[in-house]
Amino acid sequence: YGTLPEQLKRRTSFASRLRQLLRIRNQWGIATARQVDVPDVAHPGMLVMVHELETLDEQGLPIVQLTVLNMTGTAVDGTVRSEALP
Repeated sequence: YGTLPEQLKRRTSFASRLRQLLRIRNQWGIATARQVDVPDVAHPGMLVMVHELETLDEQGLPIVQLTVLNMTGTAVDGTVRSEALP
């Protein structure tokens, strides 16, 4: 990987990409979001989490954020259904 200063000079390095993720996480308040659902999914290798962010939309409602993870080594297709989704 190289030293941290070397990594931060390269946009595609692990440290630079982690910095981008942490910036986005902080910007949208993802770390302090409230989990509102973990819906059932058809594939056992798929995980879906639904969160409400502290950030509000134009109507003053919490923004809904989805985390969709594929825990397998192959492509997975699926549908997400949750009462928490608009």
